[in-house]
Amino acid sequence: MAKRNPFRQALRIYRATHDISQWELGKKLGIDSTKLSMIETGKREPTADDLKKFAKLGIVVKIEQVPA
Repeated sequence: MAKRNPFRQALRIYRATHDISQWELGKKLGIDSTKLSMIETGKREPTADDLKKFAKLGIVVKIEQVPA
């Protein structure tokens, strides 16, 4: 079972509203598309560096959404 990761939904929403693929978003962020896929499916947690890259594009979550 995939871990609960609030960025999963945020990434999907961003890609859907901008009509781009994981590969395109990965290129924009400077993150390998395989890694991005793993974050989006909950198989991997984003690193602090990934979070900074997400924030530059406006991909953020409210602190209440982050599991304790």
